[in-house]
Amino acid sequence: TETFNNLFQTIFFKFFKPSPFDEIVRGISTNFLKINSDVFIVNDAVGKFLEYLEYSEKEQKNTFYLIHHMSPHPPFIYDKNCSKINEIIDFKVGYEKAYKCALIKIGNLSKFINKKDPNAFIVFLGDHGASNIDHKIADRFKVITLVKPNSYCKNFNFNKTIYNTVNMLRAAIFCSAHETPSLVENKNYIGYYEDEENYGAIKEININ
Repeated sequence: TETFNNLFQTIFFKFFKPSPFDEIVRGISTNFLKINSDVFIVNDAVGKFLEYLEYSEKEQKNTFYLIHHMSPHPPFIYDKNCSKINEIIDFKVGYEKAYKCALIKIGNLSKFINKKDPNAFIVFLGDHGASNIDHKIADRFKVITLVKPNSYCKNFNFNKTIYNTVNMLRAAIFCSAHETPSLVENKNYIGYYEDEENYGAIKEININ
């Protein structure tokens, strides 16, 4: 049932997320048990957030929200119009459809926030490139970055080479407090996967 799937997602996976057991169970549930796709509710975190804002009685004032929207991360369970579908196995086809849906979600969230709070500072950041790209090359770091600053920072130059993930979040917090953002040096690192010789280490790379 939907209630069971929601509990499974929010309790079970959250508890085991830091461990290898998380990926094992995800693989089993996706490939063998075929648990209803609602278990991947985080693939539509923006949709769930909009539902929360629509029905929440909490006063939305001086609030910082961080939303981890997994799509277009697999499993690909939405088409380009954001209708739920059976999971698409072909990576390129599924990723394209999910990516277009993610852009729609970005537009819907932006419109809603601009209507409720025209002076809100909104940021959309990708955390990595497509998962079929070698994580050791620069293309892996080419991610979407969209920002709608508030009135205090509307004239700032949000250059992507300066405003990395850390600095963009610093900018959002400082600008919301009507203060000039204090930025850190832009550095980029790669980590190594479990099957690599240097697993556990990180390496600084230049992608500018």
